[in-house]
Amino acid sequence: MKPVSIALILGATAISVVALVTVRPSHSHGETDTHRRVLLIEGLDRSGSYRQYLAGAVASAGQMASQLDPNDRLVCYALDTQPTELFDNPPPESAEELTGIVVDKLRHLPPAKGTYPAKFWADVSAKAQDTPIPCAIALFSDGDNDATAASETAIRSAAKSLACNKNVVFIAIFGVDPENRSRLNAAFACMGYDRFRLYGPQEANTDAITACLEQARNYSKEAR
Repeated sequence: MKPVSIALILGATAISVVALVTVRPSHSHGETDTHRRVLLIEGLDRSGSYRQYLAGAVASAGQMASQLDPNDRLVCYALDTQPTELFDNPPPESAEELTGIVVDKLRHLPPAKGTYPAKFWADVSAKAQDTPIPCAIALFSDGDNDATAASETAIRSAAKSLACNKNVVFIAIFGVDPENRSRLNAAFACMGYDRFRLYGPQEANTDAITACLEQARNYSKEAR
């Protein structure tokens, strides 16, 4: 795939997100029924190595977010040298609101080169720990880690914390470079195959993304 300009990425991003979240599906969940609520945490890698895939990642993240109910919770991060929290609220009511948030935060190039995911996983682990509802986590990234070897230890520590949190139903990383698969599988081995999956750049389809969210929602139904 040839690299595309940031302007084209932003254009595709805006169009894709609007198209995907204009209509929110109606699930017959009571607004006060906390047992059926879910938390969706999304991460978007905006580092240079993944920049050419960012438009597709935002579209896929928008597709997943469009499956949420108004009483669910959506958290979205941008990831490069540091994680940046873009959103932490019930899902936006309008496509324009979500598009504005995402495009405004992602339009600028990262302040420095590299992908440093350890802090992202630590923040996600803390966020999931503080939320007593089922949680699905989706990171859109090639899986690079440009930090020191010590950061791998920090990632494994966060993974263990996530594995011990029974509310964390599923973690998926979409867009993973083949060279990063074995390292990520080893780091998250404690999650088990039923709760952790890796997908390549061409595998982030709607079915795979929807399955992540539905697994969290089905878990919340069973907990009743």
